[in-house]
Amino acid sequence: MLNISDGAKLRPIDPFTVRPSNNNPRSDSFYKDEAFVRLRESVASYGVLVPIIVRTLPKTAGKMRFSLVDGERRWRAACDTNLRRIPAYVLPPASGQDDLSMMFQVHMHQEGWDAVEQVHSLEKTVTQLQEHAAKLGKVGDDVDQYVLGELVSRTGMSRANALSRLRFFRWPKEIRQLAYERDDEMLYSYMVEIEANILEPAQRNYPELFQSGLTAAEARKRLYDKTAVENVTKAAEVRAASVLAKRRSNEAERRSARSLLRKLIDDTALTFLEAQEQYFILFPDEAAKPAYSTRKLVNLCRLVSRALDDYTDDVLARLKKRQREVFFGAVRTLHTSTHGLVRRLKAL
Repeated sequence: MLNISDGAKLRPIDPFTVRPSNNNPRSDSFYKDEAFVRLRESVASYGVLVPIIVRTLPKTAGKMRFSLVDGERRWRAACDTNLRRIPAYVLPPASGQDDLSMMFQVHMHQEGWDAVEQVHSLEKTVTQLQEHAAKLGKVGDDVDQYVLGELVSRTGMSRANALSRLRFFRWPKEIRQLAYERDDEMLYSYMVEIEANILEPAQRNYPELFQSGLTAAEARKRLYDKTAVENVTKAAEVRAASVLAKRRSNEAERRSARSLLRKLIDDTALTFLEAQEQYFILFPDEAAKPAYSTRKLVNLCRLVSRALDDYTDDVLARLKKRQREVFFGAVRTLHTSTHGLVRRLKAL
């Protein structure tokens, strides 16, 4: 858990001497919603009640003496209402890495950055890490492993979450920018699902597919086009077509599977569900197989159970309205599936 007491001093500061953080991913529209309007009215009446967190700049830049670490909404409200003194925890100068780590801990434990906000804040850091990995002579998967390890170390996020964020950064910059501009978690999830369930296994099991003029970057752009024609209603549909990238040892079967995989990439009108149906026509025995082995499903159930236990009432209360709605829908779907499965298991 974040501990700001080490080296931090609580004292009043002038908000107009604070420089906003470059790592904060929130757009200007975030400060025009009703919640911010109410916060600004409260600050105008009562001042800033919860201290912000700042770092002392190693060198002053004009009147700027501090760099903001946490509390941008409160800081902006204070500036908007022309307050001259607000409470702040003042930390000593430190590296950008320390600031990144602290920002992630604060927002993940207190304010709940969503996935798009997280990757937006990491954009510059990931680029720098990739460039540094190249200077170290790392190539291919070694670059990803280096960046992955650094993200885990610097942000404190789990390796699984860091890998999800890293998968997002493999996509073209213009598509990543669309996710930022729209704050579109659906698009983020779609990109990560594509990477994990289609492109990674395809590159591993059918490398020849990407040796015939098709690059992974081009495949990503073509698969993104499916969202533009609204042929994807939810990111989870991608998993339906994950069977297309499954390894097949028989050469004739490999050719058939590879051809269908290429068709999925090239044909914008072909949906993931339709591709799955065509795959099962080619390989009818696969249709009868569960997506996961019993052992893997048991492990997944245990993992989901532990993850859901972390969602205390306090955590749920801090979720944004849209996050709560999506979360509720997912949990309700899970409840329906598990309830039906329990009933069938009891009947055996």
